[in-house]
Amino acid sequence: MHGVTFPKGTEGWSRHQAMTLLRSVMDMFHGADLQSLADMFTEDCAIRYGAAPEQQGRVIVRRFLTGHLGRRKDLRVQKTCIAIDRNKLTIRSEESWTDAESGKPMTGFGVEVWTMREGKICMWEAAFSAGADGEIRLPVAA
Repeated sequence: MHGVTFPKGTEGWSRHQAMTLLRSVMDMFHGADLQSLADMFTEDCAIRYGAAPEQQGRVIVRRFLTGHLGRRKDLRVQKTCIAIDRNKLTIRSEESWTDAESGKPMTGFGVEVWTMREGKICMWEAAFSAGADGEIRLPVAA
């Protein structure tokens, strides 16, 4: 990816390495490159997305991304690394798209923590909030 090598094992990441990775990931989303996105994860990866229970494996990631991309037309993704702790990247994610069913313009915001191993995501933890563009979205009280 753009001539940058990524840390081996669980070694620490530099800001330059993280930003290079995120630029590639954004390109993959914009090109709806499902295979390359799934390949960003280790085979034994774990996923904690929102309130869903933890799940494991690249097959689950592929299923999630297939649904995600299938519901979003003209998807635009902006990912920014906001913190690095050795092999953990904290990412701010902003998205805009047109809902495939309703045709409504949508926006979303989330925070993700990627634990990296061998240049791939081995743990993906994320929270994301989305709704119609311009709507105020408030968290639901527990």
